[in-house]
Amino acid sequence: STVEHSGYFRDAKTGALREFDVHATFRKHTYVPPISFEIHVIAECKASAPPWVLYMASDTFGARDWDFETFFETSSHAAKTVRNLSSFSFAPLFRTARPHAYQVAEAATKNSTPYAAVQQVLDAVEGIRASHVASDESVAQASDSRDARPALRIYVPILITTSPLFEVRLSATGETEVTETHVAPLF
Repeated sequence: STVEHSGYFRDAKTGALREFDVHATFRKHTYVPPISFEIHVIAECKASAPPWVLYMASDTFGARDWDFETFFETSSHAAKTVRNLSSFSFAPLFRTARPHAYQVAEAATKNSTPYAAVQQVLDAVEGIRASHVASDESVAQASDSRDARPALRIYVPILITTSPLFEVRLSATGETEVTETHVAPLF
């Protein structure tokens, strides 16, 4: 595994260099079959005093809430097979099924710090992924494609804040419920 702090990625939309806070990579290479597995965790860190409010969905998360696509690159690097994992239920990975947040905002202000932080980490994921694809393609062109190793990469965006987090949801009776939390999935 490797960890980079305060590194740079090229923004996939603008081409400008931008900074990420943390990029941790966990790798496993197998020889039979010859495949490289990688998990890239990209974290954005925000120091913020005002509470952040997470607006929660009424349903627990499961297969219908996930729309993941993973890219499996063949040894020729010429063709990419897209495997859609949206039907895979991730709920067993968690102790209890919980609703997900669909919106985040600072409490009682019009500041867009939470939204900007979410956008920053998503931009970093896209920029880092795009650089991996471009690097793989240039390696494939420069070397014998028989030596290329297929790769399965998973990118995980994480937002870390010092701000207190509160989940807000409507109860079955239409009342507003507020609960302090330390972690929540955001879709």
